[in-house]
Amino acid sequence: MATVTVKLFANLREQAGKAKIEANGHDLGEVLNWLIEKHEGLGELIFDSNGLHPFIHVMVNGISVKDKDGLETILNDGDEIALFPPVSGG
Repeated sequence: MATVTVKLFANLREQAGKAKIEANGHDLGEVLNWLIEKHEGLGELIFDSNGLHPFIHVMVNGISVKDKDGLETILNDGDEIALFPPVSGG
Protein backbone atom coordinates (compact mmCIF):
# COMPACT_ATOMS: atom_id res chain seq x y z
CA MET A 1 0.00 0.00 0.00
CA ALA A 2 1.36 3.39 -0.99
CA THR A 3 1.20 6.64 0.94
CA VAL A 4 0.36 9.46 -1.46
CA THR A 5 -0.58 13.15 -1.45
CA VAL A 6 -3.86 14.21 -3.05
CA LYS A 7 -3.99 17.85 -4.18
CA LEU A 8 -7.44 19.36 -4.68
CA PHE A 9 -8.15 22.49 -6.68
CA ALA A 10 -11.02 25.00 -6.99
CA ASN A 11 -14.44 23.67 -5.88
CA LEU A 12 -12.96 20.30 -4.90
CA ARG A 13 -10.69 22.04 -2.38
CA GLU A 14 -13.64 24.10 -1.10
CA GLN A 15 -15.80 20.99 -0.66
CA ALA A 16 -13.10 19.08 1.23
CA GLY A 17 -11.96 22.12 3.21
CA LYS A 18 -8.33 21.24 2.41
CA ALA A 19 -5.90 21.71 -0.45
CA LYS A 20 -3.78 18.62 0.36
CA ILE A 21 -4.73 15.28 1.86
CA GLU A 22 -2.50 12.34 2.70
CA ALA A 23 -3.99 8.98 1.72
CA ASN A 24 -3.09 5.32 1.36
CA GLY A 25 -3.99 2.89 -1.39
CA HIS A 26 -2.76 0.43 -3.98
CA ASP A 27 -4.29 2.20 -6.97
CA LEU A 28 -6.00 5.45 -7.90
CA GLY A 29 -9.52 4.03 -7.57
CA GLU A 30 -8.88 2.90 -4.01
CA VAL A 31 -7.55 6.33 -3.00
CA LEU A 32 -10.42 8.21 -4.65
CA ASN A 33 -13.00 5.92 -3.04
CA TRP A 34 -11.41 6.53 0.37
CA LEU A 35 -11.40 10.27 -0.34
CA ILE A 36 -15.11 10.44 -1.15
CA GLU A 37 -15.97 8.37 1.93
CA LYS A 38 -14.09 10.83 4.18
CA HIS A 39 -15.27 14.05 2.51
CA GLU A 40 -18.99 14.35 1.93
CA GLY A 41 -19.98 15.90 -1.38
CA LEU A 42 -16.80 15.05 -3.27
CA GLY A 43 -18.30 11.91 -4.81
CA GLU A 44 -20.70 13.68 -7.13
CA LEU A 45 -17.98 16.15 -8.13
CA ILE A 46 -15.50 13.42 -9.09
CA PHE A 47 -17.63 10.50 -10.30
CA ASP A 48 -20.69 9.99 -12.49
CA SER A 49 -22.54 6.75 -13.22
CA ASN A 50 -19.81 5.68 -15.69
CA GLY A 51 -16.77 6.34 -13.49
CA LEU A 52 -14.74 9.54 -13.45
CA HIS A 53 -16.64 12.58 -14.66
CA PRO A 54 -15.38 13.28 -18.18
CA PHE A 55 -14.54 16.87 -17.27
CA ILE A 56 -12.38 16.07 -14.22
CA HIS A 57 -8.65 16.03 -14.94
CA VAL A 58 -6.77 13.57 -12.76
CA MET A 59 -3.00 13.46 -12.84
CA VAL A 60 -0.51 11.21 -11.08
CA ASN A 61 2.93 12.80 -10.90
CA GLY A 62 1.96 15.25 -13.62
CA ILE A 63 0.72 12.64 -16.11
CA SER A 64 -2.97 12.35 -16.96
CA VAL A 65 -4.47 9.03 -15.89
CA LYS A 66 -6.09 8.96 -19.33
CA ASP A 67 -2.55 8.24 -20.56
CA LYS A 68 -2.07 5.61 -17.85
CA ASP A 69 -4.48 2.98 -16.54
CA GLY A 70 -7.29 5.25 -15.35
CA LEU A 71 -8.66 4.25 -11.96
CA GLU A 72 -6.44 1.16 -12.03
CA THR A 73 -3.25 3.26 -12.10
CA ILE A 74 -0.89 1.67 -9.56
CA LEU A 75 0.50 4.05 -6.95
CA ASN A 76 3.88 4.19 -5.23
CA ASP A 77 4.97 5.84 -1.99
CA GLY A 78 5.36 9.58 -2.47
CA ASP A 79 3.18 9.83 -5.60
CA GLU A 80 1.20 13.02 -6.02
CA ILE A 81 -2.38 12.92 -7.29
CA ALA A 82 -3.85 16.19 -8.58
CA LEU A 83 -7.59 16.64 -9.17
CA PHE A 84 -8.64 19.54 -11.40
CA PRO A 85 -12.32 20.37 -11.95
CA PRO A 86 -13.32 22.30 -15.05
CA VAL A 87 -12.44 25.96 -14.82
CA SER A 88 -14.11 28.71 -16.74
CA GLY A 89 -13.56 32.40 -16.91
CA GLY A 90 -12.55 35.10 -19.21
